[in-house]
Amino acid sequence: MASKYQDKILLGLSLLLVAGGVVGARIYHQKKVLPVLDKEAAEVQTDKPYKRVVEKKVELPPAAPWNQPEHQRSGQEWIYEVFTSPYIFFDKEKNEMGAVPPVQIKRAPEFGLELLAVQPGPFRLQLVGYKGDDGIFQNLPGHETVIARAGHKFPDINLEVRDFQVKSIALDDTNPASLRIPVAVAIVADTKTGETVTLTNRQKAMGGLPVALLRVSDVPGVKDRGKLLSAMVVGEEYTDANTGAVFHLDSVTETPPTVLATKKMAGAADTPKLLSPVPPKAPRKPATLPADQPPATPAAPASKNQAPAAPADAPAKK
Repeated sequence: MASKYQDKILLGLSLLLVAGGVVGARIYHQKKVLPVLDKEAAEVQTDKPYKRVVEKKVELPPAAPWNQPEHQRSGQEWIYEVFTSPYIFFDKEKNEMGAVPPVQIKRAPEFGLELLAVQPGPFRLQLVGYKGDDGIFQNLPGHETVIARAGHKFPDINLEVRDFQVKSIALDDTNPASLRIPVAVAIVADTKTGETVTLTNRQKAMGGLPVALLRVSDVPGVKDRGKLLSAMVVGEEYTDANTGAVFHLDSVTETPPTVLATKKMAGAADTPKLLSPVPPKAPRKPATLPADQPPATPAAPASKNQAPAAPADAPAKK
């Protein structure tokens, strides 16, 4: 038991001796070695004193002058700097590209319809043929075909057939020997005014209500833009399937050609508008070269087997 404690005491003493040796060596190093190193460093500094280096200014050559960029053939605005990505804009109104942003014009809401023209309409009763001593009549407003003779009345369109005949008429009135063909001729009278009109099966009788030729407004953003509508007369209506708007023709005038239409939409007040024929669009001008850049003309070949020379500004073939 005593030997066990003696081993621990000896181990502790040995550790103290080692620690003391390390501390003594460190003190000796600080007193003897470091002063010598400091002295050598001082001698080196005194032998070669510090000298200031003077900076030398280097003169650069003058900057090369750059010419101002020239505009391209498309116009004065088409100017781009070197190494600058070009900006190109699309003008929806003109349907063309441009070098500057298009000017946004605030427009009033489109009415929805445009008037193209007003034409004289056909007479409300047409003679389209005959069968024996009877004529074949077409009632346009009533959408019906009727076989009738003198004395027949059409109460829905206020007309009465006063006379009907099948006559032999020459094809050429100036030539007595011209071929003659049978032609149906009817005289009808307006039961209210007494005015009479002569109908034949050789040509369509005019003098009816003026007919309006309309189309959907030709503007960007409209689904059916530019759509042509069927010929319409006063009192008829057109319904836009996209917006649900109903356009009623209040009046159609041939001279001057105008149409008074009323636009009706749910939840909005009725909007009347007097339409006049829209002017035709001017044709787009073809692109032309500036006066100072005439098109290059290829040189004439020296012989028949030699191809024409390429223009001077043409890219070289690889």
